[in-house]
Amino acid sequence: MIQELNKFEAVFRDSLKTAFINVDPEYIDALLDKRDLPEFSDGWMDGSLSGCGRKSNKLGNRGKNQ
Repeated sequence: MIQELNKFEAVFRDSLKTAFINVDPEYIDALLDKRDLPEFSDGWMDGSLSGCGRKSNKLGNRGKNQ
């Protein structure tokens, strides 16, 4: 079991390195600065709610089954 977890850890770390190889701290800061903008937060909520089988709408009924 320990060997399998160590292998999983190595694969996970390599995939993170690959995914973030071209991402610099300034880019991350720019994204975080935009997190409170409606375009960003609406997209985030739409994506997270779709994983729950729920939808949000632009009228403020977030999180309610529709």
